[in-house]
Amino acid sequence: MGNRTANGDGAWKIERWLRPLAQLTPHSRLLLAETLSAMLEAGDGPKAVANALGIPRSTAEHRIQRVRCLFGEQLADRNARVQLILALRYILPRWRREAAYARKHPRAR
Repeated sequence: MGNRTANGDGAWKIERWLRPLAQLTPHSRLLLAETLSAMLEAGDGPKAVANALGIPRSTAEHRIQRVRCLFGEQLADRNARVQLILALRYILPRWRREAAYARKHPRAR
């Protein structure tokens, strides 16, 4: 299995599942990751996402559209949804810290 350690292999899998968010700014990545998490756990309708995130329904609709464009068919695959949930649970705390840091240090982006 090459030179990968258990931690390295896990990080690689998380990066693979969340690759569509990788090129976004820290703030955008966080918003869409939280939207994706809400879609997967609360239901992917705008009302459920808006309630889960405490945002207006119109904002939820816009974010859901962006997430669907990024993740496409993965959202219809039950196994992929489980992998995405697990990956998000692992990575969201780090992405929250990165977004907060980027907000405080705009040139560090």
